[in-house]
Amino acid sequence: MITGPQARALPETLAGMGAGEMGRRVLYYDEVGSTQDALMRRAASEPDGTVLIAGRQISGRGRMGRSWASPPGTLTFSVLLRPDIPPDISGVVMLGAAVSLYDTIRVYIPEARLEWPNDIMADGKLAGIVLDSSVADVLEWVVVGVGVNVANDPREVARELASDGSFGGSDSVHLHAVGVSAYAILAGFLARLHSHYSSMERDAHYVTSAYQERCWNMGRQIHRGDVRGEVRGVGRDGALLVETEAGMRQVLF
Repeated sequence: MITGPQARALPETLAGMGAGEMGRRVLYYDEVGSTQDALMRRAASEPDGTVLIAGRQISGRGRMGRSWASPPGTLTFSVLLRPDIPPDISGVVMLGAAVSLYDTIRVYIPEARLEWPNDIMADGKLAGIVLDSSVADVLEWVVVGVGVNVANDPREVARELASDGSFGGSDSVHLHAVGVSAYAILAGFLARLHSHYSSMERDAHYVTSAYQERCWNMGRQIHRGDVRGEVRGVGRDGALLVETEAGMRQVLF
C-alpha cells in the first residue's frame, strides 16, 4: 500500500499534514506477521507516537483473538502511545482512536457509521481497531492497531472468511469513494488522533462525549450475553451502559 521512497518520506509528510508527534518515528516493513505484535516487541525502546506500517500483514489479528484478513488493498498499521492516565480508564484510548478513525473515513464516506466498540461500517465492515497495553503500577504503554479495507476486493475477503474464519470485513473504501489513497487515510487518522491525545490525558469526559455523539448504537436495543436492553451511554473504560428491566448494566468490549 505505501512502499519505497514514499514510505521513507512519511515522517516529514505526516508532520506537514498536522499529525504532530504521531508519525515522527515511522517503522516500515514490506511484510510482517502482525503490526501489533511487531510494535509491542519494540514498545519498551520506542518513543511515544511511533507508527509501524506493513505493506503486507500475514497473521493480523482483531479483537477477542479473531484473525484479521489482510488481502491486497488493506492498510495495516499500529501506533505506540504512552498516555498519562490511570490504568482503569485505559478504555478511553480506544474511544479516542475509534472517533479518530470514524471521522477520517467519514470525510470520504458520509454514510459510514461507528458501531461499538470500534468498527467502522457501511455496507459491511470498512475498518477496525485492536488495543494491547502494558500495565504495572501505571499504564506503561498502549499499542493501537488499525486495519482499513481501502481497495480490497470484497470477494477476496469473503473467500478468506470462508476458508479460515478470519475477520477482516466485507466492504472497502474504494467501493464508495474511488481513488482515496491509503496514505490520505493514514495521515488523516494520525492528525485526528494527535488532536484527541491530549484530551485523553486532560479530560476523559470530552473523549467519551465525542464518542457517544458518533456511536450508532446509542439509543438502540442490544443483546450481548445475558444483557438485553437499550444503550444509554458509554463509560470511560469503554463499556456500554445498557438500561435493562433489572436496571443499568455494563457490557465490556
